[in-house]
Amino acid sequence: RERERERERERISYKMGLEQVRKTVGFVTYMLILLVLSLYGALLYLLPFTLLLCIDPKLYRGFFGFIQRYFFAINYYAGTYLMGLKFTFTGDLIPLSESGLFMCNHRTRYDWVYLWKYYHALHRTSQMRIALKNDMRFIPAFGWCLQLFAFLSMTRKWEVDRENIANYFDSWRRSGFAGQLIFFAEGTDLSPGNKKRGHAYADKMGLPRYEYLLHPRTAGFKHCVQMGRGHLGAVYDATIAYGGDIPKRDLDWLFGHYPTDIYIHVERHALEDLPETDEGLAQWCQERFAAKEKKLADFYERKVPLGEPVKEHYPFGRDLYLTSIPFFLLLTLSIPLPYWLLISISPMAPLVAAVFGAFVWTYISYYDLLFHKEIELIQAQYKTKPE
Repeated sequence: RERERERERERISYKMGLEQVRKTVGFVTYMLILLVLSLYGALLYLLPFTLLLCIDPKLYRGFFGFIQRYFFAINYYAGTYLMGLKFTFTGDLIPLSESGLFMCNHRTRYDWVYLWKYYHALHRTSQMRIALKNDMRFIPAFGWCLQLFAFLSMTRKWEVDRENIANYFDSWRRSGFAGQLIFFAEGTDLSPGNKKRGHAYADKMGLPRYEYLLHPRTAGFKHCVQMGRGHLGAVYDATIAYGGDIPKRDLDWLFGHYPTDIYIHVERHALEDLPETDEGLAQWCQERFAAKEKKLADFYERKVPLGEPVKEHYPFGRDLYLTSIPFFLLLTLSIPLPYWLLISISPMAPLVAAVFGAFVWTYISYYDLLFHKEIELIQAQYKTKPE
């Protein structure tokens, strides 16, 4: 009997080892696809069309939104099937034409990657924007795409971020863009070190300790809401939770220790129902995070679902899956044609193109030119808020 138990433990250990290998291979393959897609897309598809910004900012943003939709469609299918991801959506749906602030907890460093999948399921990736650390835009290839898709860079310098947020929402209002900004009010992820610092802060301020969250930094949230009044329709209070392994370090992802069961719960709060004062907004945000902590404690400790499953959903997008591959094949054969002609003329052409592209994008990344230029042109072209 003891030998049977030992053999059973060995079989379980063997299966777990195979599963970790599969997850590792899937993650590495997905990251390679993301790298190639970002590098190839940024240098060959997106760079030539930045000239549209000088013609019409709305045309420029419309075209890049079109590319963004297919970019994240390929990301969705590659990540879902290679990494074995499964999603469960509960709560409220986001209306297709509504602009809003999507406030989510920050459980892991890469929560925003999972939120791509949520917005893809809603067919809203072309309107999705994410507030990310400023360092993200310096990542070669991938960071360049984030800039071109007009994601918001946060420098952690309040004077700079306050002005950038104000201009960001002002450009949305003037151009009538129905965007969705994903915003992490905690400011950082729930790593062991950040959790320890969060407990020290709670003790110092006389606040309860959170096990599944950090206390929110309300300054950015208040400013986003106040700057978005008159254009944003709602604040979406989102809670993300995971089943399975939760990574504590970046290397955990590489070795297959990442969650494959993702649960996203969303509650819609009309902007007109939120407090009007900064003090009231700060209190409202803190109360939402207190409720979020209780919901997560029930989920992890007592296996209580985050909410009722979504009863209706938008067409999921098989048509998008079927059209995304031939679409990019068409672009591969048409837009980069001058590059292939150069390659046929001189073997040095790819190296020259790569060096030139790296120089251009390093310059743009360092000075954040596209972000400020697009806002400047929108503010000049659309003097007042459209009716």
